[in-house]
Amino acid sequence: MKKWLKRVLVSLVVLLLVTFVGGAVFLLTFDPNAYKYKLEEIVRSNYDRDLQINGDIELSLFPRIGLAVNQLSLSEPGSDDVFVSINSARFAVAIWPLISNRFVVDHVAVSGFKAWVVRNEAGELNFEDLFEQKVVVDKLENQVDGNTVLPQPHNTDFKIDIAGLELQNGEVYFKDIGNQLDMRLQNMSINTGRVTFDQPFDITLAAQLEGAHPRVNAQLNVQGLLKLDPVTKLYNAQKLEVALKGRLGDIEASSATLKGSFNIDSFAHAITGSGMELVLAGNGVEGSSLKKIDVNVTAPKLNFDSSAPLLQLENFSVKGNAQHANDQSYEWSFESPALDISSTVAGGKPLIGFLRMKGREQVGVNLSLKGISGSADNLKVAEVKIDGKYAQPNNRVIGLNIASPAQMNLIDRIVMLSAISGNASFKDQGLEEQLVPLIGSINADFQKSRASFKLDAVVNAGKFNLDGELHNFSRPNVNFDLSADSINLDQILGPAAAAPKTEKNNVEAGKTEKPVASPESAPGQNEKTATAQTAETGAGKQPQQASAGSLKRELLQALRGMGTINLKQMRYQDIVFNDVQAVFRFDRDNLEMTSFKSWVFDGQVRADAKLDLASEDIKTGIELEAIDLSQMQQAFNWTPWVSGRAFIRLQLESKGDNEKTILDNIKGQAQIKAENGFVKGFDINQLAQDPLTYLDLETPTYPFTLDLNASSPYSLISADAQVDKGVAQLSSLLFESEKFAVQGSPNEMFFNWNKGDFTFPVTLKTRQPVKISQDNITLSVKEINIPAIISRTGQSLTVTLQWDKLKNSPLGKLLEKKKEQAAKEQAAKEQAEKERSVTEQKDEPVSGTADASEVASPAVPDESLAPAAPASPATVPSAETGTVAPVETTP
Repeated sequence: MKKWLKRVLVSLVVLLLVTFVGGAVFLLTFDPNAYKYKLEEIVRSNYDRDLQINGDIELSLFPRIGLAVNQLSLSEPGSDDVFVSINSARFAVAIWPLISNRFVVDHVAVSGFKAWVVRNEAGELNFEDLFEQKVVVDKLENQVDGNTVLPQPHNTDFKIDIAGLELQNGEVYFKDIGNQLDMRLQNMSINTGRVTFDQPFDITLAAQLEGAHPRVNAQLNVQGLLKLDPVTKLYNAQKLEVALKGRLGDIEASSATLKGSFNIDSFAHAITGSGMELVLAGNGVEGSSLKKIDVNVTAPKLNFDSSAPLLQLENFSVKGNAQHANDQSYEWSFESPALDISSTVAGGKPLIGFLRMKGREQVGVNLSLKGISGSADNLKVAEVKIDGKYAQPNNRVIGLNIASPAQMNLIDRIVMLSAISGNASFKDQGLEEQLVPLIGSINADFQKSRASFKLDAVVNAGKFNLDGELHNFSRPNVNFDLSADSINLDQILGPAAAAPKTEKNNVEAGKTEKPVASPESAPGQNEKTATAQTAETGAGKQPQQASAGSLKRELLQALRGMGTINLKQMRYQDIVFNDVQAVFRFDRDNLEMTSFKSWVFDGQVRADAKLDLASEDIKTGIELEAIDLSQMQQAFNWTPWVSGRAFIRLQLESKGDNEKTILDNIKGQAQIKAENGFVKGFDINQLAQDPLTYLDLETPTYPFTLDLNASSPYSLISADAQVDKGVAQLSSLLFESEKFAVQGSPNEMFFNWNKGDFTFPVTLKTRQPVKISQDNITLSVKEINIPAIISRTGQSLTVTLQWDKLKNSPLGKLLEKKKEQAAKEQAAKEQAEKERSVTEQKDEPVSGTADASEVASPAVPDESLAPAAPASPATVPSAETGTVAPVETTP
């Protein structure tokens, strides 16, 4: 017995010795780096990816099998782009569990982990191929059911168990091409508990979340119990807490948390949740319009399965409020106390919600869904009701009250509102409310992200039809056709304040005024001037208003698409447009109107316009053809100074969000041509009778008053101007009539159409002989030129002769002669007054004695005071006519 015991002990010692020596020899001779290329080949053949191990692989066998890898990277499938890279990875495998067919990793430590995750437009992630089963089995003892759609993991008793994972200095880059997301996790650290297949494990994650689209820079912390099964795409999170603090888009979040427990089946698009709560609180970042925001979403019970289909909600609510920097505040709420929809039955309590907006604009909208019945594929709602009011800053309230039964198919994601009925209302301060009856329908297919709508109404006792389609709900693209018998834009946009009419009354009061007043004319009379027309043109028909409402702008900025408009008649502030046609194109911040055509003022108008809502840039081109100027002035409530047919072409651009800013920044080109009409307020033909009657060198500046009873006919008025910041510089100005032509000095004429002030250096030329009377002699001059400056400042309109250009002309010489004659007549008058004064003194009684010689001797008049002898007429050749005009000479 002892002998056999000795032999056994010796054998064990020898076996241990051989094992020890063999292990030592194996460690000394085995090189794991020799298998790097084999591993790379396996990865390449199975996944079409390149595995590169640039560092050494270190191996240890006792007391655990340890492996360390450095400088490892894995490429994208079929590409050299890197998908994952690791600076160093170390893990230890326990030996004894291998005997029981369990792979237990005591500890995994990864440092310098980087991953580039990409989701393409089809929604596929660039790592999904790594979870596909590459094992090929020739014969399976248990065949998988052919109707099974879920992926089946390979049956095996081999279990993987990781005692703990530690990841430091990790980075994950994520890009979603379809949703245009570009984000990354920096300085990521992960620590987990024991990770076992199909068992939850503790996880703690901390990282810096950064992004360019959207702008994100926040600290991320995650903790909870996770269970992951990428093969079957089942994920479970228990007692999950996710916290973010920092910048999230335009929000500087002081607190953003998500709590709850979730089961997610990404293959079936199903989620089950309990105790879910989402809270967001923060302020707007610097430069954003947001000032403060608070959002709270609670779902004690949530069950959604799109494949079943199934939707269960219990006490679900979404509540929040926000405040903008412009003191515009928002509040919203949506609640579902109980909702249960399945493939067999549907029911629940009414869903209610509201939206409130307060500030410069006010909005209140209530939404309710009542009478839910049917099933998931034939869900019926007895009444969907929307009741809302929109109060504009101009004390205008627009209301909408509509209701309709609804039918829905949650499986195909189709919603139909087949019988919309209700009314729209328009209420202005001090006026009665106007109601517009509405009927229509809406059909929406959320699976195809498409909807069609039709709306019929009775507007101004005429038909109104709006048909259209909406595509891509996340980025709306709308196409519509609008046709109507008659539309009054004042009902939609609100009435504008009436233009002041005091100017017209002033003109009526001054009808008896002469076309040219004397220098002594009262200053008050000068207010009755024709330049009120230019003030009306500059100020426009509308009063200055504040910037457009932000709600309208936000709605426009959310749209893309195109619309056509066909109106038999359109009214806007007493202007009637007939046969209106236009095409509108929307592209987020850009709004474009093309092919606008209409008949207005007994003529035609064509226009194009572009509006950039972001930069507030405006560009427009307008052509008015053969319009009646009298009708246009009457429609704009202007005094009818000019009549005739006009052709106007404008190419203008500006920038601003209100009328005053737009007018101040306006620039571009303007061309105006009018034919065969009258200019009221003066009669220029009076100058043809005798210009010397109205002109005087002693008074070069003449205040100008207007008389609506007087008028001047014309055959052509034309002007070309370059506009910059509301000031027009005229390159040409021409007024032609049968007897006169007025031509402006190029690029010296300026007109401020915001203030109505202008300065026009012009030259009046006669086109027929002019009769001039002087010294009882009537002259007939073939042509005369009168250079002058017509100017307006405030309410003062004046005409100033340009004497430096006039003095060397025949008319100037005649004016000089008139001045000399007037001087002689004045001297003679003074002499006569002096003689009469002397005579009166001599005829007075003299007190006391007088010298006889003085009394007897008659007074001898001073010859120097005697009137001059009549001047002999002489002749001066006319430089302009070539004829000889008699001119009186000085003795």
